[in-house]
Amino acid sequence: MKGLLIICLACFLQEALYADTTAKVWNSLSYTKTSGKYSYYLESQLRIRARNDFYEQSLNLISLAYQSSATLSTAIGLTGVDHGRNGNSRGVDEYRTWQQLTHNSQVNQYQYFLRSRFEQRKRNDSRIWNYRIRERLFISKSFRPSFFFVVYDEIFININQPHWLATKTFDQNRLSIGLNQAASKTITLGVAYIYQIITSHPRQTGHIAAFNLQYLD
Repeated sequence: MKGLLIICLACFLQEALYADTTAKVWNSLSYTKTSGKYSYYLESQLRIRARNDFYEQSLNLISLAYQSSATLSTAIGLTGVDHGRNGNSRGVDEYRTWQQLTHNSQVNQYQYFLRSRFEQRKRNDSRIWNYRIRERLFISKSFRPSFFFVVYDEIFININQPHWLATKTFDQNRLSIGLNQAASKTITLGVAYIYQIITSHPRQTGHIAAFNLQYLD
């Protein structure tokens, strides 16, 4: 275990020394409607960064999910992405379709979610698709009736590399530590710190302040 911690620390130090580092703010607003075993989900995100070209991305997502058992759900979805150019919005320039499997379990006061997503990504300026796998482990622990510590780690793996893709097979990693509050039966507020590594050239790291509001119907 000590050796693994040393390796992880060395990797983080390497990224800090040799990567292009940017501070960012990510904001998200989401809505979930549940009817029996089915639910649909809407989410909008705005991502900005501490640079002259401050506008980074905006994403809009819609999905339909089915709760097949108490611990397992499946979903399909569509995401539109505006990557921006020179700090300005230029409209949606990437579309993603995806399929998702989520398994959840609870051990004592800890709740675990393992989410596996398979994405098909297409840019407007190319006919070649990128296929990507995303694996996220999410852990939540309540410490007061309405407050929760939340931690997740997510890795992104590219299956293929079209000419427009700037990253390697190991696309990126996100590690998040945050706090959620159930403000009411339908509204949850969250704030988190996300450490992001992107394997572009040069490599990029992001120190991200994330804020989210979730509405459950």
